[in-house]
Amino acid sequence: MNSNSLWQLPKRTTKWILRNTRYRRAVYRPRPEHKPFLVRLDINNTCNMACSKCFYPDYARQNPPKCYMSVEDFRLLASRLLDYTYCLHLACAYESLLHPDYVEILAIADEYDLPYMGMVTNGSLLEGDKAKAIARSPNMRAVSVSLDALDPEIFAKIRGRPMLDRVLKNLEDFQELRHQAGDGAPAVNINIRIMRSNLDDLPQMVDLCHRLDIHNAQFFHVAPFSADNEESVFHEPNNFNSARKETIARAESLDLELRMPPALPENIQEEESISADLLEAGIVTRRKKEEGEKPLPQEDFPFPYPTDVHCICPWMTLAIDYRGDITPCAHRYDYVIGNLLRQDLFDAINSIRLLKLRQAMLDGRHHEFCPACQPHTTPYGDPTRERLPDIL
Repeated sequence: MNSNSLWQLPKRTTKWILRNTRYRRAVYRPRPEHKPFLVRLDINNTCNMACSKCFYPDYARQNPPKCYMSVEDFRLLASRLLDYTYCLHLACAYESLLHPDYVEILAIADEYDLPYMGMVTNGSLLEGDKAKAIARSPNMRAVSVSLDALDPEIFAKIRGRPMLDRVLKNLEDFQELRHQAGDGAPAVNINIRIMRSNLDDLPQMVDLCHRLDIHNAQFFHVAPFSADNEESVFHEPNNFNSARKETIARAESLDLELRMPPALPENIQEEESISADLLEAGIVTRRKKEEGEKPLPQEDFPFPYPTDVHCICPWMTLAIDYRGDITPCAHRYDYVIGNLLRQDLFDAINSIRLLKLRQAMLDGRHHEFCPACQPHTTPYGDPTRERLPDIL
């Protein structure tokens, strides 16, 4: 036994004792046939836009080193995790297509039996070999492109870069690649943040989707939804309601599946608190499925989580960054629970920090760790798996 192992022996012994005594109920032993994990993975820490209301411009001003998960590290992470994964979501906070080895990383992910794989991109780099690899990927189910405006000046104001024409060209070209790839090609979704600047563009987004043969559009309120955010439609509830009504009518006439938050009360500015239900984007129109269209599989998923807890994220969700650091959900990037490049799966998901969080959930003490969370407003805390395709 080397000196490093001897140094770690007391720590390992302490963990073993705690896992078998105080935190015994919180220990989680996943089984690959259950595929229990929703994995949100960032393979880099870079982006090529500077979107308003995004954390990245402030982060970039700190001049952090540009970091990219190596192919070797991704292969190691995949070997430890992907057999247990039902959904791999590439890119959470950054632009994954900036990764120089994206095609090779995608090929490694395609070696595994993943029921769902999706990605979010700003669309400016959805081109060339990367676009071809995504269109042909057997695992990739959905590509969500963030597109907040159709007016070039408004797009540049919101996104921080004058790239609208490039994004639209890439969307058109990618749709052609999808058609060439045939039935197994991923679906394309358009993600739109609802802002005062782009209210006039909302119905036109539906027209764009129809023109490009895109079947899904998802509208979300820009965060934060409050009086402090000058771009929030909190300041213009009636104008939002009018644009919403027109957008829904347009989607129904063009057979587009649309997700959008509900109408806002006219007096919302006078209310002391805002119901979370007002901010949740629900399905308001459903598209008729075409004959022969390949549906997303929703059966054969067991439920290997507790059923009586505030949130199942501590058992289900692994948000992982380019270093391999794990956090328990997309809302708690500050709470690192382990590292899958330095630990095996069991140790990483049964760290004392995560066991404390699970124990708090089991004991009904969730507010000690997540005081502001309302998990029913996102797919990640949903107590069933019925909404999992919506994550993509």
